[in-house]
Amino acid sequence: MFHKENGSDLKVSRCAMTKIVKRDLGISSFKRKKVYFLDQLVKEKRAARCKGALGRYAVENLEKILFSDEKIFTIQEATNIQNDRILALSPSKVDEKSRYVSRIQNPKSLMVWAGVSKIGRTSLVFVPQGVKSIQLIIEKWFWSQY
Repeated sequence: MFHKENGSDLKVSRCAMTKIVKRDLGISSFKRKKVYFLDQLVKEKRAARCKGALGRYAVENLEKILFSDEKIFTIQEATNIQNDRILALSPSKVDEKSRYVSRIQNPKSLMVWAGVSKIGRTSLVFVPQGVKSIQLIIEKWFWSQY
């Protein structure tokens, strides 16, 4: 593994060093990933908690566990003015409508919810905009199964 070393002591230019490392040696640079520091005490606590969770959720109670997820989809188009360019000889040659992009504070969005349990999966639930909590929707589906 190479660390930050340069070729100045070897009298090699930066460009030449980059070509040697990338082309000839086939080495690429990668960012280091941040991970949680887990010492032995934390690992032991996690193992104990996992064993406790397995004990609480016995085989007969598996039907009452529901894994769910929701995703918010933005309906309105997102624009990035740095990437959305107009080619013209001059700005005055572009019509008014194409020159500006409007944006709003809270774009229209749609939330979709779904769940899965031992007894099956839910159908997709489209949550109306403005609903703060989908707990009633979850409970309605969950208790209709029993």
